[in-house]
Amino acid sequence: MRIGMAGPIVVSDFAAYLDRKSDCANLPVGLGGTPVNLLSLELLKRGHQLIIFTLDPSVNTELILEGKQLKIFVGPYRPKRARDFFRLEREMMEKAIRRERPTLVHAQWTYEFALATIAANVPHIVTAHDAPYQVLRHNFIPYRIARTLMAMKAIRQADCIAAVSPYVAKHLERFFFPRRMVDVITNGLPNSIFDDREWSERPKSGVLTFFTILNGWGGLKNGQVAIQAFAKLGETLRPARLVMFGAGHNPGGPAELWARERGLTDGIEFAGSVAYEILQSRICKECDILVHPSLEESQGMAIIESLSKGVPAIGGESAGAVPWTLDFGKAGMLVDVRSPEKVTAAMLTLVQNSELRKRLSVAGYRRTRRHFGIEAVADAYERKYEEILSER
Repeated sequence: MRIGMAGPIVVSDFAAYLDRKSDCANLPVGLGGTPVNLLSLELLKRGHQLIIFTLDPSVNTELILEGKQLKIFVGPYRPKRARDFFRLEREMMEKAIRRERPTLVHAQWTYEFALATIAANVPHIVTAHDAPYQVLRHNFIPYRIARTLMAMKAIRQADCIAAVSPYVAKHLERFFFPRRMVDVITNGLPNSIFDDREWSERPKSGVLTFFTILNGWGGLKNGQVAIQAFAKLGETLRPARLVMFGAGHNPGGPAELWARERGLTDGIEFAGSVAYEILQSRICKECDILVHPSLEESQGMAIIESLSKGVPAIGGESAGAVPWTLDFGKAGMLVDVRSPEKVTAAMLTLVQNSELRKRLSVAGYRRTRRHFGIEAVADAYERKYEEILSER
């Protein structure tokens, strides 16, 4: 099948499928998008022809990268140009889609990629990765207002919509009135990410290490509670570490500045954004317990990536799809993540109860492998593609 994929990607992840491998060092970075990369790579592995329509702030005009099985169109991206609803980005992608005419286009997120795909008038499916009104409620700024209006239009006009969790599906059906019922197809992880090690009751690095993976500081991500909870834990437990991964948590970044102003940096490593492979390696080799203080998640890639390594997780009992991801407490601890005291209590419980920690490790690993494997995700999308084309 000749599939179009419209969404943010890490361009270098596709270097092996491009003809000009010698130029890989000069490839545009892309906008990220781990779920899109993983699904696209699985579809390529299955022999599909893939045309990816994506954006990058470093290019000024359309850039085309080609290989035998893959073609990538990279258009310019003006960060946060919500004033005109990303009109130039949408028009360029729509033009590229019309020119290529793939059999079907799979658009990721309900914003510029979805609107460009719908405007191109090709068979399509849109995957919703977030709950727009919830994001707006926690971050009520003009940019998010514009994004929500874009989502409203895309969701109401799309022929077919999938959501990454039941939580997102219910949100879309309740507030946005899509044309048809929303299918739930989760994000997925490749088999290579699962770690079949024996779960140890002792810290991997000799010092019990908590960690967070939060792309953004403040607002929905709620990282300050993780810092406060770790500081309270230090009154009872020493030594211990907290490693904070993700944008905004780099050395000298807003998270460290916030903690330093309050004298709460002891034992904390502000690691920031690191390469995906390095992150997975550090989780496997160093990290013992995930603390995920986010107030809302559409699914939680950070959670399932950690569970796939046999790492137990603490998440929010009312944080969107987090309870579902953690099997409503069977595969992780659920607490009120607005309360540093309650997060500290959960951290201390896992430290003191090695049987509970091991049980949650095993349960989380098994749930992730059973429900969040990329093969099952790709199977579901292939069936959906065929269904859409048969209806057309």
